[in-house]
Amino acid sequence: MSNKTKIKICGITNLEDAKQIANLGVDYLGFIIDYQPSPRSLNLDEVAMITTQIKKDFSHIKLVGVFVDKGLDFVREAIISCHLDVVQLHGRESIEYCKDLKNNAEIFKAVIIKNKQDVLKAEKYRGVVDEILFDAGRGSGEEIAFDLLENIEVNILAGGLGFDNVERAVEKINPKVVDLNSCLEMYPGKKDLEIVSQVVSLIKSNNMKKLFFSTKYDADENGYFGKYGGRYVPELLRPALQELEKVYEDAKQDPSFECELMDLYKNYSGRPTPLYFAKNLTEKLDGAKIYIKNEGLNHTGAHKINHCLGQVLLAKRMGKKRLIAETGAGQHGLAVATVAAKFGLECTIYMGAIDVDRQRPNVFFMEQLGAKVVPVEYGTQRLKDAVMAALQDWISDSKDSYYLLGSALGPHPYPSMVRDFQNIVGLEVREQLEVQEGKTPDYLVACVGGGSNAIGLFNTFLDNENVKMIGVEAGGKGVEHIGGHASRLQGEGKIGVVEGYKSFFLQDEDGQIQGTHSISAGLDYAGIGPEHASLFEKGRVQYESVNDEEVLNAFQLLAKTEGILAALESSHAVAHAIKLAPTLDKEKIIVVNLSGRGDKDLFIVAEEFGGSGWKDYLKSKVK
Repeated sequence: MSNKTKIKICGITNLEDAKQIANLGVDYLGFIIDYQPSPRSLNLDEVAMITTQIKKDFSHIKLVGVFVDKGLDFVREAIISCHLDVVQLHGRESIEYCKDLKNNAEIFKAVIIKNKQDVLKAEKYRGVVDEILFDAGRGSGEEIAFDLLENIEVNILAGGLGFDNVERAVEKINPKVVDLNSCLEMYPGKKDLEIVSQVVSLIKSNNMKKLFFSTKYDADENGYFGKYGGRYVPELLRPALQELEKVYEDAKQDPSFECELMDLYKNYSGRPTPLYFAKNLTEKLDGAKIYIKNEGLNHTGAHKINHCLGQVLLAKRMGKKRLIAETGAGQHGLAVATVAAKFGLECTIYMGAIDVDRQRPNVFFMEQLGAKVVPVEYGTQRLKDAVMAALQDWISDSKDSYYLLGSALGPHPYPSMVRDFQNIVGLEVREQLEVQEGKTPDYLVACVGGGSNAIGLFNTFLDNENVKMIGVEAGGKGVEHIGGHASRLQGEGKIGVVEGYKSFFLQDEDGQIQGTHSISAGLDYAGIGPEHASLFEKGRVQYESVNDEEVLNAFQLLAKTEGILAALESSHAVAHAIKLAPTLDKEKIIVVNLSGRGDKDLFIVAEEFGGSGWKDYLKSKVK
């Protein structure tokens, strides 16, 4: 997969074209300056007239002046008078010439590629200029020979690129920037704005297609990750799951589905969420750099909205009228209630009675959004019982209802589907860290209940063996205490089949599900998603646990060093990062997925830290 491909449109000759193309959201506009052989050449005054207005109206767009063997003084004058951000050198300019301009602007050095010797010539400029541009000629429209660029880091790709070949070029060459010019014209010097719009839309669509991709750790066609996963459900549910699988596979191939989802991520949920360098925490621990992927800044306060938006679009495609869901911490339930309200669907949410009590704020807000919240009074009255209640409801009404499952578990296709909708987390991290640090992370750390936030962070990097990954389970009162934790992989988890899938579950000697405990309701679950079980068995991901005391300490430390109130689930990942960072070199990078914010945990945290003042306040409200 490539990172986002930036777009440069070159050979602009008039203000109208410049404004129209800038409105399309391109990254660079290029102007050929004082090169008479080109029909697109402009003098300094003509360029300045256009760039002055563009710089005023579109300050985020970088302006590029293209020069061929011009004197240094002329180029420096052009940089100032034409408000240029970048100088693109398209002649025989030497390395020394490029060095002389480095302090004046960014430098792109173009090299015309006809053979392998030309490729070697280009490499001499690497490290001297900011970017190397590989071209087939100066505005000739001739397509560059892609085969010559195999296994070469291509900063900027030019040469005969247009609607018919740019997608293939990006896929084959993976450039940081594509430079388009003559193939977008009605005639030399005049852009065909309709074609320009089509090409820009195509490139942006190609950038978005990364949401759905495959790794070598994917499930097989029957939904098995190795021996884990599958579809163990009553016959009554098989048709509903088969229908869902088909609709989902069709949706992944439909560009309009992904475009609609990405638009919701951006304009409804508020993505991308920040990747924040926790400078104070890093300095306090005196070890590896810690970055926080703050999913708590999503609409509804957690990562759960990511897969809820994806699944509600599927429900609408299937003509469903009602959403059914389970929830533990309430963040998934809140997100389901939110999308149900937005899309005009009925909503029933099942929640263990114990979780209803300790997550009362989320229950209140779910009800305000129009959802019916059903406390589950039997069994352990926690998440696993809420899942069973939701499944029973779905069995009785699968024709009109959609079961919007809240984690990367359950019967196929849910584990793969939820993971794919959470891919946006890891994809953003990769792009954001590339901008901030120019590299991939060394360690990824995320809490693991069912595993949706963790697999969403991990999946983008699974095929990169240099990136180490750590899932953090709920150690509760200690993994040595039966019923006192929810650590399936670090505790005494055994392989079993529960709630429609095969994985590791905390079980007693008779195969019955054991009770669990965690200070965080969202991790208080006896099973783990099947892909996590497979990744654990294969040794690709390391799984650890932290206890309740470590979680509370991490919650406080992050709050007091960085001003961030993390969900108690997320604080498990923070707690492990606090232990990990001091053991690593300072140039190493840890990315912690902060899956949600902590306001939902007000009553739990206040019970630990609130003191008599908080209790007096509650008593006053009871009166």
